[in-house]
Amino acid sequence: MDSEWWFNASCSDETLAEAERYVHEQEQRFSRFRCDSMLSRLNADREIEDHDLADVTALALEIRAVTDGAFDPSMGAALVAAGYDRSFELLGDDTLA
Repeated sequence: MDSEWWFNASCSDETLAEAERYVHEQEQRFSRFRCDSMLSRLNADREIEDHDLADVTALALEIRAVTDGAFDPSMGAALVAAGYDRSFELLGDDTLA
């Protein structure tokens, strides 16, 4: 989502590089803005074998239940219908007003 993030830790450069790789791998896996992500494949195919995605989805559904729907991971179609169909860096400045 074109977010800025950083690590602040007392560790080696190698450990920081490993953490950065991990974040990028997870973004690749779970982004709804990447057509090749596991999440996009799940949304398109309605099924996929990925244990981590299954775990995250199960947790998200539990949170939906606990929050009485205030948090709802099944809002993808509504977000796209509302025009939020691409990440912020792909939107023009005129859409942010």
